Amino acid sequence: MFYSKEDIMKICLKCNRGLFDTDTKCDKCGCVDIMDKNEYQSLYNQFKNVSPKQQQALRETKEYQIICKYKFIVDTKNTPEMRKEQSIRDKQRAKQESDRYYAEIQRNARQREMEQRQEQSKNVPKCPTCGSTNVNKISSVKKATGFFAVGIFSSNFGKTMECKNCGYKW
Repeated sequence: MFYSKEDIMKICLKCNRGLFDTDTKCDKCGCVDIMDKNEYQSLYNQFKNVSPKQQQALRETKEYQIICKYKFIVDTKNTPEMRKEQSIRDKQRAKQESDRYYAEIQRNARQREMEQRQEQSKNVPKCPTCGSTNVNKISSVKKATGFFAVGIFSSNFGKTMECKNCGYKW
């Protein structure tokens, strides 16, 4: 048995399948939301040809609620409010990433500074007797004075450093 397009008078809103006047639900998807084909086409065209603001008003009417349930699903990700919220989230995420980046830079700078201090502390002369870093270099004038006064038996002869805490010379 063949049916012509004229025999199909209803349409399934979910799967867009053509149905007969006698059908109460879609035999393909089982949906019970079916509508007269001409009425559907009229409502569909009317909805498509109005502004988004008018579409929102039409969504509130009973006849469009069924159609919009399947055909004109609101893209909740693309509403102005959602775009604004997404923009705010993106800015917050960018700020957090920026804060993390600068915190990492500061952490690395502090670590380099600590390493430099440790390196410098390795190069600071220490007294071999008491371990103090309170040392100074014996000046050439002091060495010469001691040499002329005592000779080679001077305590400064052949020494370069002197501890200010214990007095040891080396």
